[in-house]
Amino acid sequence: MCITAVIWLGPVGSIADGLEPDVVGVSGASSEAECVNAISTQAKTSKDDRERDATARTDAGSDSDLASREFKARLEAADTAMAVVKDLRADFEQRRHTPLLKKPMVSRGVVYSRGDKSRWQTTHPQPSSMLIAAGSIEIYYPNDKLLEIYPVDQGFRDLAGAPLPRLSVLRERFHISALAPTDPQMTATDGALLSIQLIPKDESLRQHIASVKVFIDESVPAAKRIVMTDPDGEVTVIVFSEISLNMGVTDDEIDPPVAKGVRVSRPFGPQSTGSGASAGPVGTGGPGKDGAASGGTEQAPSVPKAGE
Repeated sequence: MCITAVIWLGPVGSIADGLEPDVVGVSGASSEAECVNAISTQAKTSKDDRERDATARTDAGSDSDLASREFKARLEAADTAMAVVKDLRADFEQRRHTPLLKKPMVSRGVVYSRGDKSRWQTTHPQPSSMLIAAGSIEIYYPNDKLLEIYPVDQGFRDLAGAPLPRLSVLRERFHISALAPTDPQMTATDGALLSIQLIPKDESLRQHIASVKVFIDESVPAAKRIVMTDPDGEVTVIVFSEISLNMGVTDDEIDPPVAKGVRVSRPFGPQSTGSGASAGPVGTGGPGKDGAASGGTEQAPSVPKAGE
């Protein structure tokens, strides 16, 4: 039996590489010549194996880099296409899955977007309207003749706007990555979509959102589905259909007037509308600068539609 030999199994088989030696025992050799030959053969085999492994890792890294570049290129192209969209109209269905309920809560309606405003008009199960504009969210309950106004920051408006996520906004607030094909939210029809995952950067946002997954149809271009997961594990899925771009969303669609006799509530206090604010349609300053005090309600005056 040949004595135990010390063989360097580095990428080039050299002590100069600064690698630690592996001690390898070679058995079955009856002479020193056979021993040396066996050692040489084992060293070459080990070196070849390592070179193949290194090549495989390089190929895998190249594939990963290529996939990353392709993903970034698709993301930039989709964002460029979305930048020229002036307005949007789409049907939506929202399903909210909560551990407390066996069945999801379902709502349906139409979403309108134009400029810096978007409005979600819910028709099922109960009619309501949510207008998202600069600095505020206004929720209108027609059956109750109630309008609630909530002050919000720019971030919320950007996130809740419409199925047109802008890359500059997302990069500022989220870590962006390609969604893995094995992700449980991926469906059989999602392979052709640009599927991205968003993880909040800020702790303040992570208190409300754990992750957002966006599935973008680059041929439209707009999101076809958005999946939001909150820190408690509740999942909200919004699916968009019948998407129309640049078809001329009207003033009444994006910002309808306040009906006569509607109560206006500001649960978080009065919202500053700036000097000279006057009564106007929902989202354009509300009922006026002389509104109710903090947490109070007020009567919204009747505002005629344009042209009346």
